This record gives sequence, structure tokens and C-alpha cells, in this order.
Amino acid sequence: MLRLGCSALLLAALPEAAQARAYAERWSAGALAGHAAVLVQSALPVHGLVASARAAVPLDDVWEIRATAGYAWHPSGRPLHVGIGALDAVYRLDVATLVPVFGLGLSGLLTAYDSRVGLDAGLTGCVGLDWFVAPDLVVLLEVRPHVLLLGLPAGLVEPVYVNTLVGVLWLFEP
Repeated sequence: MLRLGCSALLLAALPEAAQARAYAERWSAGALAGHAAVLVQSALPVHGLVASARAAVPLDDVWEIRATAGYAWHPSGRPLHVGIGALDAVYRLDVATLVPVFGLGLSGLLTAYDSRVGLDAGLTGCVGLDWFVAPDLVVLLEVRPHVLLLGLPAGLVEPVYVNTLVGVLWLFEP
């Protein structure tokens, strides 16, 4: 009986939840910062700090295109510097104050390490949670793995690179 009551309550709440449109086809821009990691065992410094800027344009109530540009610094006696650019299609489960987001896209990484420079292209994913602290302000948590395709030059760019980010986004009407 308790299960039936909980199920009925959930079903009754779904129509109202489905009406929630916190993004309401608004654009967003913001800043993110966090941890960067090289996930493959190598001579490269594994842990680093990353800072990024983001802009997003909605396609409809649940889909958006996000452009992200960032810089990561991996400190060591020979630091690794990584410039990151990504373009993602992101799906937002926009039904509440906490909004799960999932996306896929393309990324490019420009690296400098030990007087060598490398450039690689890859596929990137995005899994995160947006929290609406105000109608026009979002605090987010996001994990972004980059699976690199070219590995050029050998030994400079590793095949898996991950950013774990927190950030703030401002939503606005264009």
C-alpha cells in the first residue's frame, strides 16, 4: 500500500515537473575552475589546475550547444601546459532546481611540455549537475573526459585527459 501511495504521489508530481523550464531558451556565459588529470601512466605531471570560460546557446528547451575554452597548468620541475577548446551538444534534464546534464562533443588540446609543443583532436563527454541558486544564476559541477584521437607528437599528449570543474553561469535573454 505504501508503494502504491508513493507511486501515485510521484505520478501526480510529474506533470508539474515536466513544465519546469528553468533555462527557458536563455543563453549562458560563465567561468569554471577545477582539477585536471592525465589518466595514463607517463612521465607527464598527472595533476593540475584548470580554468575555463564557457558560452552556450540553446537549441530548444532541453538541448544546447556549449563552447568552452580553458587553460590547465600541471606543476612540476618541468610543468605541462594545456590549452583546451571544446564544442559540445548538451542535453539538460530540466525538471527541477538541480538539473542533470549530459553531452558529447569535439575537443582540441594544445600542449607545451619540456620545450615541445603538441596539438591533438579528440572526443569529449560531459556529465554534470547544474544548481539554480537564483533564476539567472547557476552553480555547476561537471566532469569532462577528453579521449584524444591523434596522440601527436608521441609521448606528449596522452590519450585520456579529464577535467573536474565547478563554476558559475549567468543566464540571459539574447
